[in-house]
Amino acid sequence: MKTPLAYLLILSLTPTLKAAEVILEKSPYSHQVTLERLKSNILSKGAKIFSEIHHHKGAESINAPLAANTLILFGNPKIGTPLMQTTPSIGLDLPLRLAVFETNKGDVLVAYRSLSSIKLEHQPKLENDLIAKPDKAIRAIVKQSLSKP
Repeated sequence: MKTPLAYLLILSLTPTLKAAEVILEKSPYSHQVTLERLKSNILSKGAKIFSEIHHHKGAESINAPLAANTLILFGNPKIGTPLMQTTPSIGLDLPLRLAVFETNKGDVLVAYRSLSSIKLEHQPKLENDLIAKPDKAIRAIVKQSLSKP
């Protein structure tokens, strides 16, 4: 079967989307302490915690081993709403997410996606001002949560 030339032309003209950058930060604290510090800092920045998903508890329910692994979904409607008004598809990546998990070596890591790279998946021309504030906030939350007193 021959591929129609028009199909190949469309593929060649379709912009290639760069995958959103996943940032990993090592925590000096236990999984539980890291979670508590992150949640405290999220709330102190005026954001709301919408949900926590404890993946390891799901694994326990089927008697499968999984190290501690929790996803925090959080955000601020004052910041997220203008993003979705401009680019509705960004709702796929909102609310913001932080994953806190233990590795096989016992290290605790915090993972999150860079909003600057997420915008590339939705609308590369999305105003940087709309992305800069939440991007800066998530980095500050993680940095503050993982710093030693």
